[in-house]
Amino acid sequence: MWSVLRNDKLDEPDELFQGCIYKLTCDCCAMFISETGQTLVEILQDYLKDITRYRNAAECMKEWQTGQERRRKQQKLEPQPITDELLRKSAMVAHVAECQGDITDT
Repeated sequence: MWSVLRNDKLDEPDELFQGCIYKLTCDCCAMFISETGQTLVEILQDYLKDITRYRNAAECMKEWQTGQERRRKQQKLEPQPITDELLRKSAMVAHVAECQGDITDT
């Protein structure tokens, strides 16, 4: 009887399920639809990390070209290979490099 009355199943939020299909949209109407084996939270964190890494490398590269280097932690790698790798790795990073719109998940 107790097993019939008791409901221990906890509902997890959709963001915590692995193996989901997700859609990200940009203010400029660009859409990215993909499937992942990770949770939605993990994939969004990876995108944000890659975008931040790209922007830092691009800024560093611009400073080197203009000769206006700021004091910062010494990078282990040259910025050009970093930006090239990230642009090849992710269409999202490539889009963010060209567009100034905000990305949202839907």
